[in-house]
Amino acid sequence: MLEPLDPEVLHVSSDNGTYALDREDGEELWTTDAFVRWGSSVLTDEYLYALDGSVVALEPDTGATAWEADPPHPRALAIADGTVYTTSTSDDGGAAAVVDGEVVWTREDVTDCFEPPVVTDDLVLASSKEGRLAALDREDGTTVWSHDRETTGTTQPTVAHGQVYLPRDTRSRTVCLDLESGEPLWTLETDFYSDQPVAVADGVYRRSRPSASGLDPEGVHAVAFGGPFGSGDLHALSSADGSD
Repeated sequence: MLEPLDPEVLHVSSDNGTYALDREDGEELWTTDAFVRWGSSVLTDEYLYALDGSVVALEPDTGATAWEADPPHPRALAIADGTVYTTSTSDDGGAAAVVDGEVVWTREDVTDCFEPPVVTDDLVLASSKEGRLAALDREDGTTVWSHDRETTGTTQPTVAHGQVYLPRDTRSRTVCLDLESGEPLWTLETDFYSDQPVAVADGVYRRSRPSASGLDPEGVHAVAFGGPFGSGDLHALSSADGSD
């Protein structure tokens, strides 16, 4: 579900399509077959971006298609500065960048990505189910660095303070990487496993399954971890070295 730029309209995407609903009474204003299976559609002040086997830019008011583009098997997307970055769950797909309906680069070797890419000022981060995190140059898609997560499964990194926080899925540890170089800075071992961190303001908040919480004292960079299985435990850690 998407928070609307138009306060009177709610845009909702699912495997069944994309819908515009009246926020007051839920009346369907328009619908289209375009969907997003992994992640969400993305609403900007210009278009609503979704997928239907291709990348589709929709007019938010009407659902009409403004343009389409055909990167390889897109399954998830992210938008930055008017550029659409896609990843694919298919071995026949890849990562790609699309501008105004034109595919400007593709990486057919960056496959098996079940989470939307994470876009920074210079990089596109794509994490594969096979355990590779690829940092691609936003301009041309070349590999700037890559990191072996040493585990399989889907995950999405979080970027904050010039660092990448990368959970290890079913393994009870998290690694912190330097955003510019991909160099590992620290690894945290915990007694629980958790999903991706969430960056908020000046701190990084880490949630555990099935609940999450975190506090950032007075703007100090901290990584906060919720305890195992809703225990309510909270661990506040330095983002510099992972220390308690």
